[in-house]
Order: sequence, then C-alpha cells, then structure tokens
Amino acid sequence: MHPSANIDLLQMDLMDLTSVVAAAKQFLTFETALHGLVNNAGINGDALRNDQDGHEASGRPNYLAHWVLTEHLLPLMLRTAKTLPPGSVRIVNLTSSGHLGAPKGGINFKDLSLKDSGPWPRYGQSKLANILHTKTLHKTYGPALPVRGTGGEIWVSSVHPGLVETNLATSLGESGSGMMKCFLGLTHVWIDMACR
Repeated sequence: MHPSANIDLLQMDLMDLTSVVAAAKQFLTFETALHGLVNNAGINGDALRNDQDGHEASGRPNYLAHWVLTEHLLPLMLRTAKTLPPGSVRIVNLTSSGHLGAPKGGINFKDLSLKDSGPWPRYGQSKLANILHTKTLHKTYGPALPVRGTGGEIWVSSVHPGLVETNLATSLGESGSGMMKCFLGLTHVWIDMACR
C-alpha cells in the first residue's frame, strides 16, 4: 500500500544482551527521535537451561532483553517527549496472563532460575517481570505525576495480547498442551460471547 515507505530493519538476538546493546547503539546513531517502543518477544522452554551469563533462558528474551533495550532508548524517548504533547511517546510491554503462573510470592530473587520448578512458573515469572517493569516506568515517567523538572512524559502500557493458537506450548509436552487447550477453549467461549 505504501511502496515509498522508508523501513529499516534492526536485527538483534534477544538471547545475547551484547547484540541488544549493539542494536540500540546502532539505532541511536541513525535516529534523533523515538515516539514508540513495543517490546514483544517471548519463548517458553521445556527444560531448565541457563545462558552463558547464568540467566535462565526464557527470562532473557521474555524480560531481560526488553529491559536492556528500553534502558538504552529511554534518554532519546525522554528528549522526544519534551518536544511533544503528552501521550505522543509510548512504551508497550507485551506480557501474558501467564504471569498468574509466577511463584506465589512474586519474583524469586533468591532463585531467579527457579531450578526446582517447571517451564510454566519460569514463563510466569518472566511475564510478571514485564508487568513490574511497566509499573516502574509509569511511576517514573508516566502522566499525571508531579512535575519532575525534566519535562516530558512517556505513557507506558502492559498488555496481554490475547490467546492465540500458536506453537508456544508445543515443546511442553502433554502438560503444556493440556494447559494451552484449556486456554484456547476459554478463548473460543469468550469470542462466542463477545459476538452475541
């Protein structure tokens, strides 16, 4: 529809934080404004595995890489917000109702890998981290806050994208498939009710 649109691709591997930092730095060399950032990536692993830095594998692309990218781009977003009306600069962190599967006490800082848990609690913890990150950003940069002296505000949202029939749970075996079937069944009920 828009053949003259100028689209650039910024590549990064969310399992490799040096890749995320490099991509952010590359972006900052080319752009002088940033109006929106959507952090949307997620995996769910079937077995516990830590990366080269000791971080649990699903937590890195689900949360930690988002945090690193956002942190590097925030100064540019704040500069952009200072020149525009409220609501012109936004961050959206996609999370999941899967956050309900996080440990009952919240983030387990004593055992971030949740080595004695299954894949759903690890996934839930990473999605809870997205929500907490969003709340912190809102508290620091959001609207309707006392004047901070820096000017500008960034509107931040944490959203559940809905239940979509993807292969996210295929690696989880029968327990994951059963849980996903239950979620998908509820989705069809909600859609049916919404259409009436």
